[in-house]
Amino acid sequence: MHGIGSFLVTIVSGCLVIAPPAVSRSETATIESGAIELGLAGGFQSVEGSRTLSAAFALSRYVGVGEQRLFVKAITEYTHVGELDAGEFAMAGGLLLRTFDSPAHPYAGVRFGVQQEWLGSFSQVRSPVGIEVGVKVLTSRGAALTMAYEYRRMLSDPIASYNEHRFVLGVSVLFRNGGTQR
Repeated sequence: MHGIGSFLVTIVSGCLVIAPPAVSRSETATIESGAIELGLAGGFQSVEGSRTLSAAFALSRYVGVGEQRLFVKAITEYTHVGELDAGEFAMAGGLLLRTFDSPAHPYAGVRFGVQQEWLGSFSQVRSPVGIEVGVKVLTSRGAALTMAYEYRRMLSDPIASYNEHRFVLGVSVLFRNGGTQR
């Protein structure tokens, strides 16, 4: 597990190094229309010897609608649980609320995708659909931290559909985002 921790520390450090300088106190970082976000989220869980490891990469694009922002996001995710491996490709879309006096921007969206699971030579495909609600905190014009709750209904399971509840933490780098509000 030392390798995963080192990897996440390296990613966070990299975001802080390549991000533009923080804005002054009289300005608040905001997400502008046309901004592109590259994000990384990861997780580790250990319960009585059973370990779960997950990593997700997301690419988002923001479009202005008045003072608010719509987003479209493509997500690639990998999960490893014991001997089971799962890969997922998902799309999400939603609304990010711009708050002019705070670097914290709440958002909500819908998500759908395809998940492929492998256990040895056996494989299965599921269809996760759901919602995500969270907050994106801009640390500068070019870096953000994300905290979100995801509810997903896993469809196409051979036994029965089931629900997943997840809390996700992530870091991201923003490109083409020169915006600040005074």
